Formats: sequence, C-alpha cells, structure tokens
Amino acid sequence: MALLQVAQASVTLGGVDILQQVSIEVQPQSIVTILGANGAGKTSLLRAISGIYPLQGGSIRFAGQEIGNRAPHDIVRLGLSHAPEGRQIFSNMTVQENLRLGAIHRRVKAAELDFIHDIFPLLAQRSKQLAGTLSGGEQQMLCIGRALMAQPQLLILDEPSLGLAPQFVQQIFKVIDTIRQHGLTVLLVEQNARSALRIADYGYVLEHGRISLSGPAQQLASDERVQNAYLGAGHEAAAVAG
Repeated sequence: MALLQVAQASVTLGGVDILQQVSIEVQPQSIVTILGANGAGKTSLLRAISGIYPLQGGSIRFAGQEIGNRAPHDIVRLGLSHAPEGRQIFSNMTVQENLRLGAIHRRVKAAELDFIHDIFPLLAQRSKQLAGTLSGGEQQMLCIGRALMAQPQLLILDEPSLGLAPQFVQQIFKVIDTIRQHGLTVLLVEQNARSALRIADYGYVLEHGRISLSGPAQQLASDERVQNAYLGAGHEAAAVAG
C-alpha cells in the first residue's frame, strides 16, 4: 500500500489552473522525485499535499487517511513534514530554537536533537548561533533538520540544493540518502535532475500542471523524452542522463 496517494488532484489559484488531474504514488521507505521546469507546478503540488493550497478536485491520501484540504498542522501531526523552498527559517532565533519549533506540538526529547546533530554536526556546533548568520548551505541543513524534528513518516523536500555551493549540494544529497536508510520516505522536488534521479527510486515529470512521464528513476534518466524536455528547459541532456 502506498504511503502517499495523490489521485486526480486539481488546484486553481487566481482563476488559473495550476494543477490538472495530477496523480502520483509514494511507496514506504522510497525516494520519489518530481522533475519539471520552473512554473510547471511542482511547488504547488507539494503545497497542496501539505494543506497550504486548497484542492478543487481529486483526493490526497496519506497513511490511509484523506488529507486533502486538511489544516497543515493536522497533516504534520499525522506524520508528514515539509521543508519548503527558500528555507523559511526564523533568522532572529537560534539554531536550537528553530529546531525545537519543528516539534512545537509535543515535548522535545534529547535523543531527537541528538539524531539531528548526528546527521548535521554543524548544527550542534552552531546551536546557540542566530540562524540568520548561517551560510546558505547551513540554513538548508537547519530547514531539513527542523522538518525532521516533527518525526515524520514522509519528508517533503522542495528544491533543497537551490542556490548552494557544490560542496553543500553533495552533502545535502548524501543526507537525503541517509534519511531513507533510517526508514523515512522522501518526496523530492529538485531541478538538479542528475543528482535527483541518481538517488531516487521512482520519478515523475510535471509539465504545465500535468504529469507527462513517470517511471523508475534509472529508466527516466535514460529516456530521450526526458533529455529533450530538459534541454528545452535550459538543462544539459547529459546532466539528466547522469
């Protein structure tokens, strides 16, 4: 049984159809990536799953429960956590305070912070530092760490490598693989197609608010249509092929 099932989901914002009958599935303990050009609807899909954007049609089921149009904080309590595009950390709060906000609905245990510090040792070193003084890569680590503090079954990551230096990009993708090894499921939106398809089990291509292609990640990586689509979007075909 899929952990997440999105069936014929449609989202309209400001009279514009952003998503049109989108269907995806995410199996437990897998990494699923969604690829697409800017404006394809990737972030809108993640926001609909997280309860930020309302559904106009279709359904979203998580762990067997319908979550379409439920409040975001209820969805977090069910075990779905979202690390948003742009990080959206609280810059005037310390690293530790930001992490604790990820578990605002319950009491934080020391072992939970230890788990985050094991994955991101830099956050332990910077625990009392104001989050706004961190580098971009460190802020992204904090964003992911905060989402993990909710102890999710499914972690949604929206463009985690965007704007990062190459050394941080490699580290972020290594962390995503480590998260899966700890038994978590990951839904990843990422424009770095080569890296995303390398670690993913399954992938979808979203174009103009619709799913145009889907399949095992290795199959998509060698699909000429995927390569052509990313060439048209300003990507190198070689990067998609890996």
